Amino acid sequence: MGRLWATLGEGLTLLDQLNRAQIGRVVPVLTEIMDNGDLEKLISAARLIGAVQDALSDDVVTRLGGLAGDGMVLLEQMLRQGVPEAVLGALSEAREEQSRQRPSRGGVAGLWDLLKDPEVQDTLRFLLLFGSRFRRRLDR
Repeated sequence: MGRLWATLGEGLTLLDQLNRAQIGRVVPVLTEIMDNGDLEKLISAARLIGAVQDALSDDVVTRLGGLAGDGMVLLEQMLRQGVPEAVLGALSEAREEQSRQRPSRGGVAGLWDLLKDPEVQDTLRFLLLFGSRFRRRLDR
């Protein structure tokens, strides 16, 4: 009998606290969230956040830190060698030169004229060599 009265007392205390917190104003909002399906979205988002937290173990964080460090070293080397300036400069020059040229004729004859240009041949050769060396390094 004592347990029953204790449970009843705790229930009344809880109801009093809910009433003081004006929980009645929250119920219509919760009903609307449930009706339009946003509650499921909130639950999915909370599960996603929990999964991300679980996945970010110390080992994963260490690997991500190492990857970020390696990326910074690579970026520093590229900056030191002037790679970004060379790429941006070449893109700018190519774009400007392309705008001054007349439109391509198209067709096989136009392609043949383009392939007869020694600079085009040298550029294609360079790109093929680069691709070949890059692929070899990845296959190691």
